[in-house]
Amino acid sequence: MTRKISTVNGRDLDGDDDDDDDYDLLERWTQFVISDDWDFIVDRSRVFAILRTKTAMMSKRNLGLYFTLPAKQWANLLYYREQIDNKVKALDCKSRPVDFRVHINDEYFVTVKDGWNYVHMFYYHIRVQHVKPICEHVGNCDGISLRFDEWTRLLELIPSIHDIRK
Repeated sequence: MTRKISTVNGRDLDGDDDDDDDYDLLERWTQFVISDDWDFIVDRSRVFAILRTKTAMMSKRNLGLYFTLPAKQWANLLYYREQIDNKVKALDCKSRPVDFRVHINDEYFVTVKDGWNYVHMFYYHIRVQHVKPICEHVGNCDGISLRFDEWTRLLELIPSIHDIRK
């Protein structure tokens, strides 16, 4: 379960290709296995000579399903991870009622609460629908839910993920 895949411009870093001299070693796609259902992706690529790093959770069962965590949201998730983990532990051992939601920047939230056996990370965006004669705000939620074991695995991988993000 500790498999890590790293590539540089589509080439396997662990392979024995000798002609990698012309590739930028800072550009890479790294995939960490969280569970049978989820992988955590760190994608470093250059856009107009600027190195950009994206992090995302990607589903293995539904290939089109992924949840991107921009840099600010990733930083805030790291900042609040101890609080979130304390709520997960309280909920897991049923030591006290839990109804916890933290705002991790912009329209991103993390929720842990009674009756749910997972950590729910989601992006709640509000779009304005112009319908005559009134203007209506319509909310839409996109996100993922990690089981407690998947959340624990993500926490274990944070030092490795953080090294790649630098």
